[in-house]
Amino acid sequence: MRTSSILSRRRAASAPRARRPSSRALLACLLAAACGLGGCGGLTRSEYRRPALDVPAQWNAGQDAAAAAPVTGSSFAASEPWWRRFDDPQLDALIERALRSNNNLAAAAMRLYSAQLQSRLTDTNLTPDVTVSGSGSAARNLTRGGSTLKSYTTTTNVSYELDFWGHLARQRDAAAFEAQATEYDRRAAALTLVGQTATAYWQIAALKRIAATTQESIDTAERTLKFVHIQHVAGEASDYEESQARSTLKTLEGELSQIVAQLEAQRNALAIIFDQSPEHREPELDSLPIRAMPAMPAVVPADMLAHRPDLQAAETRLRETLAQADAQRLAFYPSFSLFASVGTGGTSTTLADILRNPLGTLGATLSLPFIQWNTAELTIKSSKATFDTAVINFRQTFYQALADTRSAWVASVQSEREVRSLKEAVEAARRAESLAEIRYRSGDTSLTDWLNLQQTRQQADVQLEQAVYSQYVNALTLFLALGGDPASQALGVAGAAAPVQGASRGGAGADGMRLAGKARE
Repeated sequence: MRTSSILSRRRAASAPRARRPSSRALLACLLAAACGLGGCGGLTRSEYRRPALDVPAQWNAGQDAAAAAPVTGSSFAASEPWWRRFDDPQLDALIERALRSNNNLAAAAMRLYSAQLQSRLTDTNLTPDVTVSGSGSAARNLTRGGSTLKSYTTTTNVSYELDFWGHLARQRDAAAFEAQATEYDRRAAALTLVGQTATAYWQIAALKRIAATTQESIDTAERTLKFVHIQHVAGEASDYEESQARSTLKTLEGELSQIVAQLEAQRNALAIIFDQSPEHREPELDSLPIRAMPAMPAVVPADMLAHRPDLQAAETRLRETLAQADAQRLAFYPSFSLFASVGTGGTSTTLADILRNPLGTLGATLSLPFIQWNTAELTIKSSKATFDTAVINFRQTFYQALADTRSAWVASVQSEREVRSLKEAVEAARRAESLAEIRYRSGDTSLTDWLNLQQTRQQADVQLEQAVYSQYVNALTLFLALGGDPASQALGVAGAAAPVQGASRGGAGADGMRLAGKARE
């Protein structure tokens, strides 16, 4: 009996034991499952559809359509910056300096860098969160003395949220869209800077010409006053006529003072564009040459979204809003997280003794936030309302861009006609003034008539210079409204949005941009 019991014990001891699954194997299985289920997020991603837009097939300026049909200048190299079409090397150099040194553009670049860093920071939700901590203490009885009791603790925690529904993925999408939109903001700021530089440069030239014209009128008024004064002394002119001549002179001197002040203000504005104090002065033109403006780039309305960075930014932020709405909705889906920790602790005289007895923990957390039903429903409705508002704002932004472009086109056409008419008006006013002077000296007309014609000629000179300036600005505004010249690579937009397709009202529009998981109410 004793022998058989001993043998049975030996057989039981030698029999293979059932192995328990190790914690490492369990963790590996859970991570594999997470990788396999990560594709479920695509089923809950809302499909983006561009809003339906009422887009004309071509630009139409009524009677001016044929005269202002968009063409592309054959003599212009596509690789050159579009502002070189104005054929002013001095202006080209100023714009290129501004793009290198302007503070506003530098700030826009820093905002882009910050958005890119934020996007990279959001991308870290792809990897587990790891924290390591440690502490140590020493205790001793201050009354009785004795040995010192030392205590050490070290802990390493690892946690990872399994993105079953794509909640974290949509957060990454939203951050990436914001970074992309900020890049478009930077390009829009560059376009604005080009416009500000050219406008200030041209306005300085126009004001200098107006100041010179006003000074010529002052010289004429001084000669007139001297002549009338001599006649007054001789008894051939009245005191009233001399007062008229003096009033005309002083009025012109006051106008010149205002023009000089405006000129200095524009010089200061141009100087600070280049990150320098207002005391600096940049190269200037004495006047704006009267010339034909650059041809309008060949852009149809449907191409606006592919060329204007502000529209690209608006649509990218619309997609960002959709991704944020998805992320807020998916935040109320069940979430599953894994966590593991390794810690050591205890009391010992040496730290090495503590590290010999580590304690490991492996666990999982299941969260069911949808139980807060009222909060979930209100949050989802709020995010949908935010998205719908973004759709409305995007449509309005696009239509405003079309309106700005068409207005700039019509203004560009009309300003060319205005310059031609005012050139003829100036020539006629100069002839009339010259004849009035001859008639007054011969006693055939009054001083009032002569002074009035002097004023008419002076006003015509100023109006002509203002019209030439407006012609330049209107041509520039047209380029800016089109997002620059699409044939030019300078300030071009890489990865531009696809051109919008013309759609009739009532088509797939804002209602077509549905949020996944719940139809629009």
